[in-house]
Amino acid sequence: MYDRSQLIASIEVLYHAVSILSCRTKLWVDPERSSIAFLRQSLSTSILSSTFSRAPQEQLVLFPFVPYAMSLSMSISYREMRYGKLPVHRARSRGQFQTLCDALSGLEGVFWSASTTAEMGKKLHKEMDRVFSTVSSSETMRLHQPSTGSNSNTRASNQHPGPVNASQIGTTIQMSSYTEVANLYS
Repeated sequence: MYDRSQLIASIEVLYHAVSILSCRTKLWVDPERSSIAFLRQSLSTSILSSTFSRAPQEQLVLFPFVPYAMSLSMSISYREMRYGKLPVHRARSRGQFQTLCDALSGLEGVFWSASTTAEMGKKLHKEMDRVFSTVSSSETMRLHQPSTGSNSNTRASNQHPGPVNASQIGTTIQMSSYTEVANLYS
């Protein structure tokens, strides 16, 4: 019927889904990064996205908790994309989010909820890319605008203090544009 390794992999998926659920916080705010709950959720999400990066239909028994575990992992990845302070963490979460969306899309023939969640995730991912490119281009335009004014004090006050790095752009997206994205799905 089922291979022993498929059953063990499915039990591991269930374990990590329960791990994410057991460490849920009451608020959807930036959690304490050094807390046990945050670390456990992040580790479980990393393991699940690694598991789902390969074809889940072939290596798992497709119990109903499998797409649910994927959607839980997507929510943790989204949280890290939104609240992550380091660009490398946001980039890793973005990759995990994309992997989970693709894996859920692969289950759309088995679970109808998987296709709905994958479609929402893809729209969110597309909107985040659009917002990032908009913010990046507006920052670039602002940096290259010629300064106007007759004296040097006016000119100095109109100029940007220096180059913008990725963390500044990420903070701009984080503070203003994720609200727009969240409003799309509410």
